[in-house]
Amino acid sequence: GGSVAARALPRGTAVDAVTSLLDLYPSLLWMARIPQPTQPQLSGSSLAPFLGGGGDLSRRKDYAVSQYHSNLGNTGTFCIVWRNYKYIAFGHGFRRIYGSGEYVPQLFDLEADPGEMYNLAHERPDLALYLDVKLRGELASGFNALSSSGDYHEIDVAVKRSQQALYRRFYLDEARLDIQVERLRKCDELKKSLALKGASLLALDPEAELPCAANDEEPLRQRNRDEKLKADPTWQEDQQHQRSPIDQKLEATMESGAAQQSEHIQSTSAVQHVPPPKTEVQAKLWRLFSRAYTGFDEIDWLKVAAWEQDVP
Repeated sequence: GGSVAARALPRGTAVDAVTSLLDLYPSLLWMARIPQPTQPQLSGSSLAPFLGGGGDLSRRKDYAVSQYHSNLGNTGTFCIVWRNYKYIAFGHGFRRIYGSGEYVPQLFDLEADPGEMYNLAHERPDLALYLDVKLRGELASGFNALSSSGDYHEIDVAVKRSQQALYRRFYLDEARLDIQVERLRKCDELKKSLALKGASLLALDPEAELPCAANDEEPLRQRNRDEKLKADPTWQEDQQHQRSPIDQKLEATMESGAAQQSEHIQSTSAVQHVPPPKTEVQAKLWRLFSRAYTGFDEIDWLKVAAWEQDVP
């Protein structure tokens, strides 16, 4: 398949157009000489025109759009990259747990500020508005659009409801939960077997994706930090220097108000009435989560239960 592009594109050619990971699949179809789907089921476009494979470049979008929804996250994230600018907006589906405060939109000049340190949204409201309209229009298009107007909150609520439904299906249903518990048991057996051979589970699973690997991840991270410090004693100071003003302010706020935040979480009405694990299903969930997530404790358990009970 690669020979298709190799014959058409000279070695060392650089393309600076905006592309997306969504473009890879239709591009692979072209390289494998497989016809593109006739129905609009692909959000990406083939990169063939950039690879000398023909096609009309004028029909390609001059921007890329993405969105991210973390399970148990308090907000959906929506992003558009156009020219050298990146605009990020947020949904706020869980106000009861996380409060009424909202994440403000962010605008970055990727050419002048590749580290995305300085939010230009207030300095360039015209550009922020232009990209916001463009982003909403893209989110409202396509056969799988969740909002006819591209509304961030509406999309965020729909996704959160879907995530809750999946959680209840696979973790609150005991038969399906037992499958996850069995994976944990097999992972523990593998871990013990490797230990007898003097091997580490992280050597086999460096990304700590196995259900029993999470609590082994922090020592590896600390070792990596120690190695960086050994190679460069100023590394930590550099990391501090590279953090954006927004991050530094947020970090200072979190450190100074950590005790108040913990008290707020425990006193939130949605969390206050959540009982500790009592049923067999709850006990299994507790064992699974405490092993699968580094540092998972009682406060985290209350957060998960409150997340599951909340109504987006």
